[in-house]
This record gives sequence, C-alpha cells and structure tokens, in this order.
Amino acid sequence: MSGTLWLSVDTDDYEFLPSVQGHKTRSHGSTIDLEKYEPSEDLIRGFAGLTKWMKSNDYPLTIFVIAGQLTNHRFRESLQEIINSYPDRITIGNHGYDHRSWSSFAPDEEGFSQMLEESEKILLEFGQERFKKWFRAPSGYIDEWMVKSLSKSGYIVDSSVNPSFLMNYKYGKSNYKSILKKFQDFGIVERKWKTRFGLPICGPALFKFPLKWNAKMGWKNSSDVIKKDDLQSIVEGSEQIETIYWHILDFARDSGTWLPQIGE
Repeated sequence: MSGTLWLSVDTDDYEFLPSVQGHKTRSHGSTIDLEKYEPSEDLIRGFAGLTKWMKSNDYPLTIFVIAGQLTNHRFRESLQEIINSYPDRITIGNHGYDHRSWSSFAPDEEGFSQMLEESEKILLEFGQERFKKWFRAPSGYIDEWMVKSLSKSGYIVDSSVNPSFLMNYKYGKSNYKSILKKFQDFGIVERKWKTRFGLPICGPALFKFPLKWNAKMGWKNSSDVIKKDDLQSIVEGSEQIETIYWHILDFARDSGTWLPQIGE
C-alpha cells in the first residue's frame, strides 16, 4: 500500500528571497536581472547534496522550479543532471517566473495569468515529460484573486497554503481558511503544508528557533512516503495526504552535510 507523504523541494536562491526582491514592503534589494543570474555556489552544492540524498532512498520528489532560473546554463545543467539520474522519480511544478510575492501587491489577475503562461512555456520546453500542472506560490504568498487565474490556466493542484495562523499575513486581506475554500470552489486540489500544533514545520521553520524543534518532531512523525508509481494519482486525487517541503539550498547547510530527517 502506498504512503501518504508528498515530498517536494523549491529551487529558491538567495537573490529570490522576499527580503531581497519581489515583495512590496519586505524587499531591500534590487529586482533580479535574470539575464545576468548566476546560481550561488551554495545552490550548486545543494544540487550535489540532493543527488547524494536521492541515492540513499527510492522516494519520488517534486521540484517546484522558478522558471526564470532556467535562463542560466549552469542551473539548467544541474537540474537536468538530477532528472537524468532519476527520470522515473522526478516531477516538476511551477514556482513562478521570478519568485514575485504576488499577494503582497494589489490584485493583478492579468499580470499573474501572463506570468503563469510565460513560466509554463519555459518549464514545458525544459522538461515536458516531467512537468505537471501543479503550482506553488513563491514563499506561500497567495490570495483569493490568484485562484481564479490558476483555474483559468488549467492548474490541477496548488501547494501554497501554510494552514497556520502565523502565516495569515501572506494571504492579502484573506486568511488561510478562506483561501482553502476558494480552491475548493474552483475545483483545484489544495495540498496545504503540514503543520504541528498549528505551527509551521516546512521551509524556513526547519531552522528558525524555536520553531525548529517542533518542525523536527513533525517530520519525524510523518507518514510513509507516496510510492513513485502512485504519485500523480494521489496528489491529484481526493485522498488526504501530508505535504512537506524544503529548499535545495538546505543541502548546503552544515558544510554540505544536512539531510532531511524524514521518519527518523
């Protein structure tokens, strides 16, 4: 019997953090010029760590890719190498074009829809056989108006919602409960991130004090991982599952020795 734990990673690099660019109030850097983007050495080290980790298990993995990163040949080669090594275990989802935190700005359905079209075109060109109509909003910044655009663009699954009261500031004038209902109304499967005691356990929460202790226990007490042959049918289906994610950059932590502690 297949498990019910969906594993996913995001390709964020340092330049794409909301504190740097793409957020209305949090950003204090310059908007990234993707024609000049070069992956950080930590991200390249992270790709190596991810490859090594995948050798130690048979888990399927969804990689939510920032499409604009594929303009860089070194990033493309690193991602392609993992796909070539594990072609039956990798799926690709859409993590936006440039990691813009859309819900921090005024609603822009037209701009968001254009971004979905542009990023999807790039992702399909890169890995058509691996690409799924699955979306994750950059840094989990999503609002109700974005759901309509995702529906019009044919997205089947979204995995943007952190169902913790601490994250309600990411949903514009909404909250995570109203966002979940909106996805349901539009017939999009929402794979919200796993929490523990109502607190975040994915992404940055893995390393922030004091959340990291709760996160560690949440990962340790996860269910079995979905089998690779069942991944698409379960993720796109009606069965309740657990969703956890981290970043490829995380594999560069602790001098490149960090590993996800799933079920340990």
